[in-house]
Amino acid sequence: MNRKFMNQPLARPLTPREKGIRTKYGALFVLAALTALITGVYYNKLDMENTELKRNQARFDSLYSKMDYIPDSTMEVKIARVFEDAIAYQEIYPNLQDLTWIDSRYSIALADYADSLAEDMLNEHDPSLRFKSKYSYKERREIVRKIEEEAKSFNQIIPYFMAIELWYREIDPIAVKEINLFLAHLTE
Repeated sequence: MNRKFMNQPLARPLTPREKGIRTKYGALFVLAALTALITGVYYNKLDMENTELKRNQARFDSLYSKMDYIPDSTMEVKIARVFEDAIAYQEIYPNLQDLTWIDSRYSIALADYADSLAEDMLNEHDPSLRFKSKYSYKERREIVRKIEEEAKSFNQIIPYFMAIELWYREIDPIAVKEINLFLAHLTE
């Protein structure tokens, strides 16, 4: 066949045989394209489900590895133990939330205590206090620095509360009393 006439339209109409061939192969092409499209969507869905299952299994395995190890346990046992722990956590969560809220108030009170304008701020809020710290600004900053350093060694749920009330109260009860004034100022 001569290639120079391949891309030019025919000067004559198509014969019935040529029309049949064109229709047959056109329909096969459309069918193949639809099959490829449907297969691709189905494969992608299976791949996403497989990825999600692997992610969930990895999550359960990591949660399970933090618990007591039971050899040869099934996935159902692992899931049951994770949900039991989740229910137990859910029961204590409000208490944890209250504790972290109290600790964040202690943290803010420490920041206010270390502020150079702390006395003025407290006296503006309640003029009847006539608060005057027994420590200079530099001494208060040093007290706060010591408490913050020591808080790192305490329970991470309530580190500031424990560092102030359990540790520093024995060292310097006057500073703790002043910090508690700032804490009371936060609650009003």
